[in-house]
Amino acid sequence: PRHTVMRKAVLSCLPPRRFAALEPGLREYARVLVDRVVREPAVDLVDEFTFPFPAFGAFSLIGFPPEDTDLIRDWCRPRVLLSYGRLPPSEQGAVATRVVEFWQYIEQFVDERHANLADDFTSDLLRLHDADPYRVTVPDIVNIVYSMALAGHETTTNLLTNTVHALLSDRQRWDALRADRSLIPGALEEGMRLGSPILCWRRIAREDVEVGGFVVPAGAKVLLLFGSAHYDADEFDDPEVFDPTRPNASDHFAFGHGSHYCLGAPLARLEGAIGLELLLEA
Repeated sequence: PRHTVMRKAVLSCLPPRRFAALEPGLREYARVLVDRVVREPAVDLVDEFTFPFPAFGAFSLIGFPPEDTDLIRDWCRPRVLLSYGRLPPSEQGAVATRVVEFWQYIEQFVDERHANLADDFTSDLLRLHDADPYRVTVPDIVNIVYSMALAGHETTTNLLTNTVHALLSDRQRWDALRADRSLIPGALEEGMRLGSPILCWRRIAREDVEVGGFVVPAGAKVLLLFGSAHYDADEFDDPEVFDPTRPNASDHFAFGHGSHYCLGAPLARLEGAIGLELLLEA
């Protein structure tokens, strides 16, 4: 029940104008990165473009100071390792210390924003709190910002990287997009289907349910394999073929579904379109 309340609060602070206002800054930042990439004979695309670009976008939305971008990015890796990795005991303490530093930074950032509201997502959440302290609390906001500081860019890095890889695996695909930029949205959806930014997620069955002739009992832990579902031949014709004109490519689960559908989907699509467009122009 608490999730529903917090989700509505977050949604109210992410109107279309909030994403649209980011576009000029995103384009300027991405162009600088692309110009740097094309000057080199060989580059690591993740390090030089597909990681820093979405990170800049997510941090701009939240309202983090631009000068802290590298610091926050450096904190994200230990957080992923601690939450989802299998660190040996000898490394857990040092990594956990870095994660605590990250959490404390977020707490301080929210406190400072509360004292000096600005035109950003965090400030809008704090305005909601000031208007109705019980709808969204300050600890809620710290949790939300902490979550979005990672979730707002890591998956978009995967989206851009996987899509560019799929396009360059067959140069005809890349050349087709260079000749017709209207294919970019379809290429992004197909990129999310073919190379799902998140391969799987976990759920618990609320009731007995039959799937493919097998009964999943209530309370069972379920691992949803998005990466497998996206290759379902009953849903997608020739599922292993990258086709930017595929009419149902957007039926993928890359952004989740239902009450947990990704709130940052508009930003991911915007960053993906800008990124592909500028790379194709280079």
